[in-house]
Amino acid sequence: MNDFFIDSFSNKKVPLSNILNSVIDGDNLSVLEKLKKYYVNKVKLIYIDPPYNTKRKFTYNDNFGSHLQWSEMMRPRLEVAYDLLKNDGFIFISIDDNEIHYLRILMDKIFGEDNFRNCIIIPRGVKNVQSQFVNSHRITVGHEYLLFYSKNKNSKIKKFEFNRIDLRKGNWNNHWRGTDRPNLRYEIFGITPKMGQWRWSKERSEAAILNYLKMFNELKKTSAIFQFEDLLQRSDLIDKWYLENYTENRKIDLLRLNKKNKPEHYVSPTLKRTGSDIWTDLKNTGTHDLKRIIPEAAFDMPKSLALIKRIIHLITEANNEDIIIDFFAGSGTTGQAVFEQNLLDNGNRKVILIQISEKILGLSQYEIYTLPQLAYKRIEIFLKQQNIDYKFNFLKDSL
Repeated sequence: MNDFFIDSFSNKKVPLSNILNSVIDGDNLSVLEKLKKYYVNKVKLIYIDPPYNTKRKFTYNDNFGSHLQWSEMMRPRLEVAYDLLKNDGFIFISIDDNEIHYLRILMDKIFGEDNFRNCIIIPRGVKNVQSQFVNSHRITVGHEYLLFYSKNKNSKIKKFEFNRIDLRKGNWNNHWRGTDRPNLRYEIFGITPKMGQWRWSKERSEAAILNYLKMFNELKKTSAIFQFEDLLQRSDLIDKWYLENYTENRKIDLLRLNKKNKPEHYVSPTLKRTGSDIWTDLKNTGTHDLKRIIPEAAFDMPKSLALIKRIIHLITEANNEDIIIDFFAGSGTTGQAVFEQNLLDNGNRKVILIQISEKILGLSQYEIYTLPQLAYKRIEIFLKQQNIDYKFNFLKDSL
């Protein structure tokens, strides 16, 4: 096996070290094996949307026979994927009910059970074909899955948060808790708990009391606040003061006595909410995303840009030159998502897309006759639309 690919336009050899930001036309197992010569332990993120083995006829082959045959097709590819990932790398795999259980077993064997992170729920379009019948065999399926594994069980990801539609107002929580840590039993407001503990260290609590006093003195100058008791009823003033004084790198703790003379601490207002493994906020915009670039393109169920960008944002850093691979690249959504995310945060992520040459019809006006050509042309047009002078390569495997 050689250690280069061929530029599809110039027919020149391209060494493995120069293939970042490329679509590679070739069998993904052959290409992955070649990548092992240079990219072992160098890839931060792998996303794939493999065939679901539905036995249906699509632009691509989606019939691999039995579950065992499908698993045997996937196994060597996932084994190479494991080798390519950095020690702190992650892999996400889209799948549905046909093979989810077999894929879990396969991933547990290759990546290890301890490296399973989540089975994320992703919505998919629901066709109303059963509405014409009185009875049906099953409930219509409105979701699929995104399996999420790490290479190292100790690797961390970013805090996963959503933007809220409306600001969640600030509120106050009891500063005492029932867990028993004697080092967190100390005196504040003349109170020392005999059991349980305060939420924070003594230093943090004392600083929070001073912060509340500072806020009170400032609000006295601008509002009808004369006594501490007056402020207990004015959460609106407290929220306003907090939002005007905090920064992303400087949160402000506040601690006070409530009407019942119980210490309570402030939970600040926020436009964020913690995300879970149910991503039903995402819309099925994959076809629309593709047609915005190539209106005549028809590809079966492409993933949405929003989904891939969420994964990229969650796992990668903007300026680490993180490498992202998709070896079932399809219409090239992952490639466009990488460049869109780079535009959003001025990032320098790199991508390698791999797709076997499946014929497609109806796009000859774009000089598109195969799936790899569709992926390449999609990204080429996107880059031109964004006025990005960036070289994106179209390579082919040379066995």
